[in-house]
Amino acid sequence: MYGKITILRQITQMISRYDFGRAVLAGKGRHFTVSYNYWSHLVAMIFGQLSEQESLRDLVFNLSRQAHRFYHLVMRKICRSTFADANNHRPSEIYERLFYTLLDRYAVNFEGKNRKLKNKLYSVDSTVIDLCLSLFGWAKFRTTKAGIKLHTRLDHDGYIPSFVAITNARVHDSQVKQMFNLPAGSLVTFDKGYNDYGLFNLLNDRGIIFVTRQKSNARYKVIRRQKANRKRGITSDHIIAFSGYYAKKKCSIRLRMIKYIDNKTGQIYVFLTNDFKHAATTIAAIYKQRWQIELFFKALKQNLVIKTFWGTSKNAVHSQIWVALIIYLLMSVLKYKYKISASVGKLIQRIRSFVFEIDDILRFLKDLIPIPPDLKNTTQFDLCLKAGQ
Repeated sequence: MYGKITILRQITQMISRYDFGRAVLAGKGRHFTVSYNYWSHLVAMIFGQLSEQESLRDLVFNLSRQAHRFYHLVMRKICRSTFADANNHRPSEIYERLFYTLLDRYAVNFEGKNRKLKNKLYSVDSTVIDLCLSLFGWAKFRTTKAGIKLHTRLDHDGYIPSFVAITNARVHDSQVKQMFNLPAGSLVTFDKGYNDYGLFNLLNDRGIIFVTRQKSNARYKVIRRQKANRKRGITSDHIIAFSGYYAKKKCSIRLRMIKYIDNKTGQIYVFLTNDFKHAATTIAAIYKQRWQIELFFKALKQNLVIKTFWGTSKNAVHSQIWVALIIYLLMSVLKYKYKISASVGKLIQRIRSFVFEIDDILRFLKDLIPIPPDLKNTTQFDLCLKAGQ
């Protein structure tokens, strides 16, 4: 990434036009558009997300002020009615497919990052995005409320979403079974919202290790008591089998139940897992890693525009969310490729007011990139950045 082009242009260059063209065709987009093409629409939404434009009017006005840069952005003139029409009618599946294409392309950047276990670790959870019922009637889920739910499977190699499903907020977490389409040997952690005895049996049959919390009303019998390390907060470590009629019918396997007391808060946790190999303290540490998905949701909501929308149709809302996820992925690529010390959220905040700054993005983020030990001074480091290394 170098040359006298804007930071926004350098970010959009991370998206292959060939990949985007395939996403348009696969998402049933029109092959030919006369005035406002699909690429221009994507760039406009990326600008809106990065610069935190909370209304369609502000987005179009502020972007139009930079019309002299449209040539370098490879985009066309924008007007509010055309952009609104594109939001409503251009399939959100285009941006969904583009997200997964980029994920496949850049996944190699995250392999093995932050991994302390041999098994690949995932977290599964969901978050609700509240909407105004009078404007988003299609998303009604209570008498006076509307909302959508973002179901996410977070890959801990880079803390990026590896699967996302957008549903109405009334859809229960346990109904989205695609979240658990994982290869054998994977390790997944989730909270009590996904507790399903049939799911436990299914994951075990697939060779997937899971760690969750047990419901307080679960009926079970202890098969074997194992030694517990009370000094590390483990009060009990048992092999159990469910004794309830329906629970036993759906989940016939034996599981491991671990009781753990957090030394800092004094809170008691009861973990349930089919992992009989790792130490009980490791199981507790694995579940603690589930907090990373909560941090992901926080960063997404605080730093990208997914709480106010530039359109009221279902298609417009879904398109905006998928573009936000694309930006989060691209920022994660920058962070892990160049070992940037700041979080993805801080990275977006740094870029926010400088999207049209003419500077190399690596030099712009220079103070966040550590100097490699093989370079003796900052001068050599500056030369490497200039060369894009």
